[in-house]
Amino acid sequence: MLAPPVFFTISIIGAIAELGDTLIAVRSLSQGVQEDLSSSTHIFVRLRVLYPVVAVLLRSFLVAVAVVVLSRGPALFVRRLAMAVIILTFVQA
Repeated sequence: MLAPPVFFTISIIGAIAELGDTLIAVRSLSQGVQEDLSSSTHIFVRLRVLYPVVAVLLRSFLVAVAVVVLSRGPALFVRRLAMAVIILTFVQA
């Protein structure tokens, strides 16, 4: 029940970060690093730095919840759902 909103959140943040890369392109690595560290940078550019951190945290949370569910020895259907969450989390990464 928790997995779809988390996957959706990760996807939305990733799409916005990619939009920032498209709309506000940088010409060199040094310019990109300067923009990433600047406090006056547009929020889309800041998401380039934040997206990987948020994605790793949310994916780790999903895998941890699925592992806890699996360790409780649930019914076959619930085990399959938990395994699906783990597999989809790693496939999406």
